[in-house]
Amino acid sequence: LGRIRFMKPSAPPKMFPSTGTMVFLPFSDWSLYNELYAKAHFWSSKDFYGVDFSSLQEEALRQHFGQPVVGAFDPSIIIADYAKPATHTINFESTSVEEMHTISIDFEYVINTTTLCHGLACWFDVDFIGNHRTVTLSTAPTEPTTHWYQARLLLPKPIAVNEGQSVSGTIKMTANEHFSYTIELSMWLCGTDILVSNTIQLHDQMYHYLQTSQPGFQE
Repeated sequence: LGRIRFMKPSAPPKMFPSTGTMVFLPFSDWSLYNELYAKAHFWSSKDFYGVDFSSLQEEALRQHFGQPVVGAFDPSIIIADYAKPATHTINFESTSVEEMHTISIDFEYVINTTTLCHGLACWFDVDFIGNHRTVTLSTAPTEPTTHWYQARLLLPKPIAVNEGQSVSGTIKMTANEHFSYTIELSMWLCGTDILVSNTIQLHDQMYHYLQTSQPGFQE
């Protein structure tokens, strides 16, 4: 870490940004889900000019849904209380390298509309903590868009949810050889046996800058 290499041991740490907070909320976006599914569906063809591709469909689905989707989205696709996200904060002045190897984040949300949950929307905020004031840079969808945009982690199968139901689960991030993270996302519809999981390679991003998000069916 640059903090270890360059800061004077005797000096009180002062890093900019000082902290970073990852934010996660469930979302519904049928157009994005259908777009990814359609890309993988091509490989279901059993007679593409005489060639049977169908044995590759499962792997195509795994690869397309294993990409984080990077791009701005309308906050209307969020389907839980915007003020109650799951979060994880990293203190750049004190968090050790070992603590960054594996990050586990538990979540539970009360769904606020009847729709399909397609996964988790995520972004980050960073705080610059000075001696006299703190400045926050947010990449949230309610703030002016930055070049970091936001990201969405999709489930391979959406979960049908009713208003008032809860979903819970875990986001496990494990550092990999690509100087990034492999994400294991599991989401459970509370009170049922419905559990959907996905493995997402954070370094293998799909850029989705020009398309418009469309929330799923809502009553």
